[in-house]
Amino acid sequence: MQMKPYEMVNVMDENCPVCEGFGRIYNFENSGYEFTIPAEMGHGYCKQIVANPHFQVLYFDMNFSQRMEVQGISRTPHIDLFFCFEEGLQWTFQGMKTQLGMLAGESFLVKSRKSKKRCMYPSAEKIRFMQIKMSLQKFEELIKNICDEWDISGIGECEEIFHRSNISPAIHVILQQMLNCPYKSTLKNMFIEGKILELFAVYFNESLFEKDKVDHRIKLSTIDIKSIYRAREVLDDRILVSTSLVCLAKLVCLNEFKLKHGFKRIFGETVHAYVIAKRLELARQLFEQKQMSVSEVAGAIGYANASHFAQAFRKKFGVNPRDYLRYVVQE
Repeated sequence: MQMKPYEMVNVMDENCPVCEGFGRIYNFENSGYEFTIPAEMGHGYCKQIVANPHFQVLYFDMNFSQRMEVQGISRTPHIDLFFCFEEGLQWTFQGMKTQLGMLAGESFLVKSRKSKKRCMYPSAEKIRFMQIKMSLQKFEELIKNICDEWDISGIGECEEIFHRSNISPAIHVILQQMLNCPYKSTLKNMFIEGKILELFAVYFNESLFEKDKVDHRIKLSTIDIKSIYRAREVLDDRILVSTSLVCLAKLVCLNEFKLKHGFKRIFGETVHAYVIAKRLELARQLFEQKQMSVSEVAGAIGYANASHFAQAFRKKFGVNPRDYLRYVVQE
């Protein structure tokens, strides 16, 4: 009997239906498979967005009523790129003394070797993340001649994290476009594959090239960093409210200088640029709902001048809002 690439079992229940559902998704037995968490174990779902021999795109949105510990075996070396939107997860791997954790708002790229691993799913916490699994051959094709530090030819038994970073607004937009793909079947596969290439291009650019532009002269303590993350949460909660840098600094108990430069250092863009990017993404989501005109959306996100909105939208998404509404959303 041929062994499957992935096998997993609930440590407390070998007949766990969730692990059975995970197995079908990870082994892509049914392309486009979606699994709903049984009511007695929690709520939510996980699904394949697309799967082929070179890569899988998986999405998880779950909340378990009880803590669950899953033990699994990965038999095929590959690359994993995780994007965590809500509460994170923790893994332990055979051959590693420390745990591998994933936090909300964070992404990391990891080489998964042939190994045994355990994953802890906490109870009463919203777990939401996207996972892109890619064959080593495909990944090597993508990164060829980009940078020597991304060499993945080494052989070993342990997991190896290449890069850990925060999810930038640019990356977030691409992920949302993948989640809300308007196409089906072959067109969907083409769309998602194109978005994966775009995603990696932006990811590599942010990870390898833009990091050298960050000002590292400013020293940030652990408390400072927590305050800066809190500032981003404040902005997210009141994205349509005009909040000055001075006011934001007071809200998170940080001086204006550290907030200004620390925000740029951690998130790769200024507070103003972050707010504009989030508002434009909100505009795109409003267009997807097909209930508002261009001028109504512009006003809803704070633009009094529709031409200024059109210019900003075109700069971010590469298309005029009217064309986006007419040709993209209406598909």
